Amino acid sequence: MASTPYIFEDFVPHNFDYLLVLLAEHHHDDLRRELCASYAVEKAESFQCLGQIKDLEEAIEKARWAVEGTAKEHESCARRLTNLGNVLSHRYECTGKLEDLEEALQMTRQAIEVTPGGHPDLPAIMNNLGSKLGRRYACTGKTEDLEEAIQVTRQAVDITPDNHPDLIAIMNNLGNKLESRYKRTGKMEDLEEAVQVTRQAVEVTPEYHLDRAAIMSNLGNKLESRYRCTGKIEDLKKAIQMTQEAVEITPDNHPNLATLRNNLGNQLSRQYECTKKIEDLQEAIQVLRQAVKITPNDHPNLVAIMNNLGNNLESRYEHTGEIEDLKEAIRLTRQAVKITPDNHPDLAGGLNNLGNKLSRQYEHTGKIEYLEEAIRVTQQVVEIMPNDHPDLAGMLNNLENLLSRQYECTGKTGDLGEAS
Repeated sequence: MASTPYIFEDFVPHNFDYLLVLLAEHHHDDLRRELCASYAVEKAESFQCLGQIKDLEEAIEKARWAVEGTAKEHESCARRLTNLGNVLSHRYECTGKLEDLEEALQMTRQAIEVTPGGHPDLPAIMNNLGSKLGRRYACTGKTEDLEEAIQVTRQAVDITPDNHPDLIAIMNNLGNKLESRYKRTGKMEDLEEAVQVTRQAVEVTPEYHLDRAAIMSNLGNKLESRYRCTGKIEDLKKAIQMTQEAVEITPDNHPNLATLRNNLGNQLSRQYECTKKIEDLQEAIQVLRQAVKITPNDHPNLVAIMNNLGNNLESRYEHTGEIEDLKEAIRLTRQAVKITPDNHPDLAGGLNNLGNKLSRQYEHTGKIEYLEEAIRVTQQVVEIMPNDHPDLAGMLNNLENLLSRQYECTGKTGDLGEAS
């Protein structure tokens, strides 16, 4: 988030209420708004470090106060709008409520409108808009959002001087958007450009730069994507090397360490799929356990990390036949589903994972209650999926197969009728 130039910034956390009253008494309305903006920054940074949702809620409240009453021509208008957009976007990531993301986009567009061409902050604000459009695309699947995100981020790269400190982040984001379009269209040129742009971002990032680990991990992710497309194992090995180095240079208390370990676990799992060497899978599970352990209970990434660990435990069950791995995988996936908000876009995927694991447990034990629960869970998936979702047909097919198994087990014609 943008920083604030006022000297009272260091005093804000402990003296906020006193300063607010003092400024009101002396009719310093704009300073009161700046105080709120500064306090919102403090609370947002606290949320990013500690993952406490109450800090984020307070940041949003104060950021709104800062924006209200600020004239479009005010020198801090764009910064205040940007900050409000950022904290709303953070809350969307926590709750999955699309209205937060919609408002965040609106704030960021307004920030661009009030920023003059050639202003040094314009590339960063455009980059913010591209990031939020990318998030909405991830939620809705609308290609126009992804296309606009790529367009806006390209423009941000083009207008950013070579020595500008924001260039690294903007290039990294452009690479991410190009990779998303590759995943949508399958066009290899998008993935190749994504690898090239992100590699350039790594090359221009100093070794001491705080974002170096994250950008190296992003490059690793894109190399992994290219491996999945081409099958060239050297891309996967390079991806693992990049991500391992990113983990090694990240401090133990860094808020992104869990995400980096999650990425490394995914890549090691991918290598296991290629080599079938159990040591790759063992290392993936170890790394993912560490990621779960250091992730706060209310962190938005916890669900994904728990699901990944559960999937790898399921893979080890398939390799060894050890039922305890499958039981732990089910326990983790249940927990991940439980903490996923009802309206979150990832809920259907989590429920589907749980249904698959319960079906495996039925196959292993022959106990009908596991099959019945797998059916209930898969029915939930079908119910919450939009009618135009590309995976709906596959989910309906899964449900039909489960109901057919139930009929084979129970002989009840109602099960077969529901399946058909």
